[in-house]
Amino acid sequence: MRCHSSVPIADSPQRLKRYWEAFGAKPGWLFLTGKPAEIDRLRREIGAYDLDPAVDADPTQHAGYITVGNDRTDRWTALPLQMHMPQLVGTILRISRDG
Repeated sequence: MRCHSSVPIADSPQRLKRYWEAFGAKPGWLFLTGKPAEIDRLRREIGAYDLDPAVDADPTQHAGYITVGNDRTDRWTALPLQMHMPQLVGTILRISRDG
C-alpha cells in the first residue's frame, strides 16, 4: 500500500526532504514536487481535483488529502486529512485488504 501526499507549489525538494525526514517516511511513500503543469496532471490522474473548475483553480480551496491505494487490488481513494480519525483509519484498512 502507498500513500501519496499532494504538495503546494511552494514545496521545494529541500522542504519535502525535511518533511520526509521529520515524519520517517516508509518505503513506497512518495513526496513529489515539480512544475505546476506536471503536478496538475498528476493530481488529475489520481482523481485529486474538484469538478468545479473555478474551485479547482483556486489554491486556497485545496484541502489537504492523502491518496491511499492497494497496488495488488488496484483500489484507490483520496481522503481529506481533516476527516475523523476512526473513519480515516477504517477506510485505509478496507482499501488495504486483498478481497
